[in-house]
Amino acid sequence: VKRTYLAEYASTRTHEAIVVGGTDELLTVFATLGESELFLATALGMCIRFPEGEISLQGRKSGGMKGISLDMDDMVVAAELINSNHGEVLTISETGWAKRSVLEEYKTQGRAGKGIAIMKLDNKKGTGALAAVKILQVEKQVFVCQSQGGVTRVEVGEIPLEARVKTGKPVVDVLLNDYITKVLE
Repeated sequence: VKRTYLAEYASTRTHEAIVVGGTDELLTVFATLGESELFLATALGMCIRFPEGEISLQGRKSGGMKGISLDMDDMVVAAELINSNHGEVLTISETGWAKRSVLEEYKTQGRAGKGIAIMKLDNKKGTGALAAVKILQVEKQVFVCQSQGGVTRVEVGEIPLEARVKTGKPVVDVLLNDYITKVLE
């Protein structure tokens, strides 16, 4: 993760926003006033919430800082900005298992820690890895996108409200050779 003054991007000489190495990719970008919290979630069902003030201001071409400590076979799949302690965390696995949980269950920690469990992933049930997370302030519709182009509209209120460490229920039908890639509001 990194934080940079917006003025750093006034020049159009280059489009580079962050230096990434190896197989790393830029996941998302937020415009912020510097007073929010960052929420990161990983494919293996871990998450961390920390104040964005813990991220040092850096130049445009820097590589950033560690946001969450990852296991060797894990990766960050979602990043959200939190501006209020009220709301819900919508969690969806790659095979369509979903749940909502109360945002207050996710306590603020220090940056770069291991984090806490966000969803119980279960091979016997076939949940697959965690695919997407959204912080929602109001119940509404979301659009669940699959890798082969399928999009399913889901009423958030129909997704079960469960504790942070629960598995959820199957909500979206996913074909055997497909998987969920993201959720749009």
